[in-house]
Amino acid sequence: MVTSGIATRQGNQRRYDPDTIDQLALVALYQDVGFTLEEIRSLLPYRGSARHRWELLAGAKVKELDETIRKAQAAKRLLNETIRCQCTRLDGCELVIAAGERRRVHRSSQGVSSTKSSVAPGLRLAR
Repeated sequence: MVTSGIATRQGNQRRYDPDTIDQLALVALYQDVGFTLEEIRSLLPYRGSARHRWELLAGAKVKELDETIRKAQAAKRLLNETIRCQCTRLDGCELVIAAGERRRVHRSSQGVSSTKSSVAPGLRLAR
């Protein structure tokens, strides 16, 4: 992935040229904003020369992050509601059952079939 010069050794340490250090910093930045190594690998050779490609990849990543945030916020809302409802068991909690039913209906309307439980995502019922 990093295309600059090979590291030299001084004592017990590897030494990299400034271009390699810049590329490694760029890889770390891409990872910090959620890009996979495969996505980063496709970006590095372009280094500013393919603005359109960057806009497509960055736009897709923004949509992916928006979906992750939406799911996390929904999970947080459900968890806060279940804390407030004071049910003694999740498998008897109407909020959890309703959330699971909404998820099942939503998935079936999208043509997704699943043998998994229809319980709200991230919650497992006692058996």
